[in-house]
Amino acid sequence: MDQLRQITELLDKQKEDTLKLISRIQNTKGPSDQGSLILSGNANNKSFYYRAAHDAPLQYLSRKGNEDRIRQLAQQEYDEKLLAAAEKQVLALQKASSLLSDRELGRVYESLPSAKQALIKPLYPDRERFIREWAAVTYPPAKMGKDVPECYSERGEHVRSKSEKIIADKYLHLDAVEYRYEYPLILLADGVKVIFRPDFMLLNKRTCRIFYHQHLGRMDDPDYVADNLRKLRIFEQNGIFLGEHLFFTYETKQEPFDDRTLDPLIRRYLL
Repeated sequence: MDQLRQITELLDKQKEDTLKLISRIQNTKGPSDQGSLILSGNANNKSFYYRAAHDAPLQYLSRKGNEDRIRQLAQQEYDEKLLAAAEKQVLALQKASSLLSDRELGRVYESLPSAKQALIKPLYPDRERFIREWAAVTYPPAKMGKDVPECYSERGEHVRSKSEKIIADKYLHLDAVEYRYEYPLILLADGVKVIFRPDFMLLNKRTCRIFYHQHLGRMDDPDYVADNLRKLRIFEQNGIFLGEHLFFTYETKQEPFDDRTLDPLIRRYLL
C-alpha cells in the first residue's frame, strides 16, 4: 500500500506542476492570431510566410521589419501546442492516479454486505478502516508538571498552553486531518531507545501519510531553544526531517502565536 501511495503522490505532484505550467502559459500568452507561420526553403536559407486560415493564400514575410511578428507567430504555435499537450497530460495523470489509487482495492471489501465482511479477514486494508483505527487508538497522556496551566482542548486533552489549545482545536475541526496530542513514540537517541512525545502527530486522511508538528512556545528562552534543537536531532536520527514530515510553529513573549501562520503549513502538508 505504501509503494502504491508513493506512486499516486508522485502522479499528483506531477499533475500539480503541469497545472502550474498551464496557468503560466495562459498568463503569458500574447494576443491570439488565428493565422500561422509557414517555413520554406532549406536549413541555410529559410523563407517565412503567413497564412491567415487553412485555405488562405500565403503572404511573404521578409525578415526585415517583420522580426517581431515572425517571433510572435512562432511563439504562439509553440504555446498552443504546449498547452494542448499539458492539458492532455493532466487528464492522463488524473486517470492514472484514479486507477492506481488504493481506494480501488479497498472498495472490494467495502462493496460486500456487512454479514460477509464479518466472515472475512481483508488481505488489503481499505483507507477508511485504516483512518478509523488510527483515530481510535488510545494511549496514556503525558504527566504534566505543576507549572503547566489548566488548559484543555475541545476534545478534553490537558494541553500545555493556550497556543496548543488553539492548534488542537484547529486540527479537530479540520476534516482532512486526524491528530494525536503528545502521542508516545519509541525513538532512538544516539542508539538508545527513548519515549518521545511530539506535540502533534498528524494523519493526512487523503494520503494516509504521517506528519509531526512541534510548537515552540518560548523561543526567547535559550535553554528551551537548546532543548528543542536536541529534539530536532532525535527526529533526524529517526528519519523524520524538517520540511519533509516535520514542521514547526513559533512564538515569543513579544510575538505571541498567530494561528494564521499555521494555515500555509496545513495547505502544504495536510490538504
